[in-house]
Amino acid sequence: MQSRNEALFSLEGTFDHEAARRLRAMLLASSARGATIDFSRVVSFDDSALAPLTGSLIWLRRQGREVIVRGLREHQVNLLNHLGVHVADDGSASASAEEEMPFPD
Repeated sequence: MQSRNEALFSLEGTFDHEAARRLRAMLLASSARGATIDFSRVVSFDDSALAPLTGSLIWLRRQGREVIVRGLREHQVNLLNHLGVHVADDGSASASAEEEMPFPD
């Protein structure tokens, strides 16, 4: 169960670059302290969506917001790690990139 200070973003269908941009807009609009992003019902995940997703996750962490991602496959987790976001076994995401990373388009 999510608390009032946590937002749940349940995604489904295709997660592509455009879906990543929509997610970014929802994350920006949310004032919740924490965010859980659930990919478990995503049936098609386009790797091109990882760049804007990475920017969103790093931005959230730099704002001091807790981030949990669920439902990613090992392939996406490995790519996120290469892009500067570490996803732990419990789903918690942390920014490992040192440089500032704005939201990419």
